[in-house]
Amino acid sequence: MFSFSLILAVENALECINVDVAVQVLQSQKPVSAKVLGQFMSAAKAKLEEEEQTWSNLKNASVDFAKTLCELLLDADDTALVNAFFTNIFCRVEKPIALPPLIIPIVRKFDWSEISKALLDELDKLEDQRCMAMVLHIVDGLDAGPAQSSLLKLAVERAAKLPAKILCSSNTVGILWKWVLRSGDKELLDVVVNIFESMQMRLQLRGVNLHNCIHCFQSNGMVEEADPNAGCAI
Repeated sequence: MFSFSLILAVENALECINVDVAVQVLQSQKPVSAKVLGQFMSAAKAKLEEEEQTWSNLKNASVDFAKTLCELLLDADDTALVNAFFTNIFCRVEKPIALPPLIIPIVRKFDWSEISKALLDELDKLEDQRCMAMVLHIVDGLDAGPAQSSLLKLAVERAAKLPAKILCSSNTVGILWKWVLRSGDKELLDVVVNIFESMQMRLQLRGVNLHNCIHCFQSNGMVEEADPNAGCAI
């Protein structure tokens, strides 16, 4: 049961200080019910929107705020609040690339069919390079299943849109290959192979060979050896 004084303290923190302080005040009184958390999120959204209009700052939610809020969302166990977070808060976090470690536990806990649209809609708004990198870091923290499959497909779609120079220099290329090869999805594998074969000349000029890269991943345990009966061998 939340006391009136605590509710007042949270409201005052939102009004007079910022959402970072307010969410810390709220967290100090765990457990926080879904109802109270929902009310707080609505008020925090309004505060962030007010700041956007005042300061013309479209990325005004801190990573610490998002981290604490995600912890409260996990405890509240409410799908509607998770979707509200993706729709209203995700897009406002100042450093989106820091979000994957916060999102992974949520995706692992909640039914993917109930949260996928809200998350994918927001990820789809990101430019290609950032979207691919963020999605692959999320994929890397998930088990095989519908969520990982959907997100991996999105990552491959965005990889296909990137210029060769940007894709080759990305530090997530290894993650891309690892999970595409592990997925057993021949359609995705064909897309990725075609992407890299189309830039094979550039890779060779840099001393990199596509098939040697795949063999290296397999020999170092980054991916399992391909099943000869799976129809996915390169």
